[in-house]
Amino acid sequence: MLSMGNSIIVSATPDIMNIIKPELSGKDRDNAFSIPYILGHSLYYLPDLGVIKPLSAPSGFDFEMAERNDMLELYKNEGFHNSLSYDINHSRPDVIAFLAKHTGKVVGMAGASADCEKMWQVGMDVLPEYRNHGLAAYLVNNLTIEILRRGIIPYYGTASSNVASQRVAHRAGYLPIWICAYRGRFEGMDVSPTS
Repeated sequence: MLSMGNSIIVSATPDIMNIIKPELSGKDRDNAFSIPYILGHSLYYLPDLGVIKPLSAPSGFDFEMAERNDMLELYKNEGFHNSLSYDINHSRPDVIAFLAKHTGKVVGMAGASADCEKMWQVGMDVLPEYRNHGLAAYLVNNLTIEILRRGIIPYYGTASSNVASQRVAHRAGYLPIWICAYRGRFEGMDVSPTS
């Protein structure tokens, strides 16, 4: 289930649609996301083109851009599972990453996967001991600006419970645009995400 503005888009198998359609009848957007079958919400953001601007780099770190042909080398760095798929053959390949290094070690990363031809999803990780230096927002912001420069639409997703990640999105120049329920509870049916 997906909410954009005042609209709701439901994508489901016919069996599941027969179960939830009566539950959704007459419900507004907010109550639709409260039906008992919904499990897990994610918030999705797009850059606010009217206000996004480059952020100042946090001091004490070196930064570099990595391209798709650099991914195998990046996969040697553990702890960046929001930024990288760690799978060179993934259906949504890693295409670009912006790295923060401290004394030569990768300590933060914003990466983008090509979810489709014109939209790349941005993910971000900062190792715990390097958090609270402004790295996350800086990395996401700079990667976003680079993706826009290439004529691609970047978007950022986070769990509805991850307030820290939502704050990063806001500081990096993003606006919340839609919410998505990515799992459901249906007796005897496997409705987990396929990717």
